[in-house]
Amino acid sequence: MKKLTALAAALLAAALLMGGCALKPADYSRTVAATYGTTNIYMDEAMFWLRLTQWDQEEQYASLYAQYYGTSNMWDIIGNYNLGRTMGDLLKEDVMSQILQRYVLCDQAESLGVSLTEQDITKGREFVQRLRDYYADALFQSIGSPTDEKLLEFVNRNSLAMKVMDAVKQNLSVDVSLDECDTFTVDYFRIATTAEADMKEAEEGEEPYVYNEELANKIKEEWSSGNSADAVKTKYTGFATYYNPVSLLRNDTENINLLYTQGKDLEDDQYVVYYHESDKCWYVIHCINDHDAEATAKNLAKLAEEKRNEGFGPKYTEMAKAAPAYKVKAVYENVEMKETFVRKPAGK
Repeated sequence: MKKLTALAAALLAAALLMGGCALKPADYSRTVAATYGTTNIYMDEAMFWLRLTQWDQEEQYASLYAQYYGTSNMWDIIGNYNLGRTMGDLLKEDVMSQILQRYVLCDQAESLGVSLTEQDITKGREFVQRLRDYYADALFQSIGSPTDEKLLEFVNRNSLAMKVMDAVKQNLSVDVSLDECDTFTVDYFRIATTAEADMKEAEEGEEPYVYNEELANKIKEEWSSGNSADAVKTKYTGFATYYNPVSLLRNDTENINLLYTQGKDLEDDQYVVYYHESDKCWYVIHCINDHDAEATAKNLAKLAEEKRNEGFGPKYTEMAKAAPAYKVKAVYENVEMKETFVRKPAGK
């Protein structure tokens, strides 16, 4: 009898293992999708991020893939750069990678003095409500109908990870010089070609406009003589187009844009007339500020942020190497990927 009982138990266990695809959403909250050290990551969290990402991508791209590949399930597609894997498999890998990154980052929160404020948690609740408002009930049913508090738990973990990432970036020392960010600002007129211009006849007693250097020099003369850009623009409507100020890095030596090549040597309130061969047009370029302090400060901040973003990658790699080992379970890897997106009924 004991042998029969043991055999029955073994068969039942095997059936359960082989029947992983029969896992029901109601079981997600107690089914482990991955382990991170001694921490269990459950299927409800994994499926929340997976289905959320899946629906977003289906809403944007499913119809395009259907037209291009002639398929009713975009997740079965094996693209040219997928190394033999389907889009569904790649999405599952990407989503799980992001989940594990959140756990790695959140492990650093205490040492960095990072925590969620009441305002952060309130924003999290508002985000959960927006999810409820935007997505059809079928999405939430497909992940086990989690409560708002459970969704908030997932959202808060993401919010904490983002705050940790920002803290790590801000703690990075980056070297940014004023010379790298020195910026000048120009505005300009582009003279219309004959084909582009309206066939506007000159008023009686006036010379007709000419779409060439003569008109460009005329605009330069009037603009540099104290007439505002608006006044010049109004006078030459249909023949020349005014473009708002553009700020450019002075030491961007690889920049071949005509505004850079013609504007970098101008001083404050200087003008240049230039013919651009590729579009067969004349330009009148005006230097507003040859060392724009405000634009330079913005570029300083922008470049520092870019360097912090670049520096975060190696820093995160260090954290990931020191993090606990992780293992993704077959129950997650074997999740079936089929198009499931449905629009929320209007007014609901």
